[in-house]
Amino acid sequence: REVPLSQQRDVARTKMLRYNLIIITELLRDVEYVNAVERFLGGLPGLAKRDAHPWCEFESHKANKKIPLVVEEDTLRNLTRLNKVDIGLYREMRDCFPEKEDGNDGGGTATATATAATTTTAYDYFPRWDPERFERRNDTV
Repeated sequence: REVPLSQQRDVARTKMLRYNLIIITELLRDVEYVNAVERFLGGLPGLAKRDAHPWCEFESHKANKKIPLVVEEDTLRNLTRLNKVDIGLYREMRDCFPEKEDGNDGGGTATATATAATTTTAYDYFPRWDPERFERRNDTV
């Protein structure tokens, strides 16, 4: 029995929303997004300084040239149909960022806006580190 795609999407969405943090890896290219994630994780430095980019590594390109991917037309159609659901869910998670002043959605490069006293970005709503945020508490009544 095949489970309808809409039901599969709802299950995946429910599972994703249980997480305290979902990192959109493509946004790790955005310095302001990285800064916001680092603040959320308690000042954990270095996310922006990573050297590895798996999608650009020499080994990946070499393997793709050595054994190129060959996909049958029926398989391609089925993958395209299935990916539409995945892409929709991805965009929902990515686009939960508030709209920026330039009218673009939050899924992309944040634009910093300078004011007299502060600089704000599309990611300022990220919560800062709170050591008690995820602490389990056993309250006795």
